[in-house]
Amino acid sequence: MPKKLTQNLIADVEAAVARSPNGISVSEIAAAFSKQASRRTIGRVLSRLVRKSRIEMRGETRAVRYFPRQPNQTDAPLTAPPPTLSAE
Repeated sequence: MPKKLTQNLIADVEAAVARSPNGISVSEIAAAFSKQASRRTIGRVLSRLVRKSRIEMRGETRAVRYFPRQPNQTDAPLTAPPPTLSAE
């Protein structure tokens, strides 16, 4: 019988990655969500989050770990801050 996926699975997986600043493997995430989704489904969710730049993937093949996304300069607001007025 297939497992019924929760509506918040993507958000829950992203939150699990966010709680792991040292990274987390797909096996660890799959174990945590074993009652809600299969390992394959968790892998698809992780791939989607990486594609959307919500999390970072580091490593190769079996050594892949997922990390919370680190903010960078491209995350800066697109609008410039208001100019400051000086009293002269």
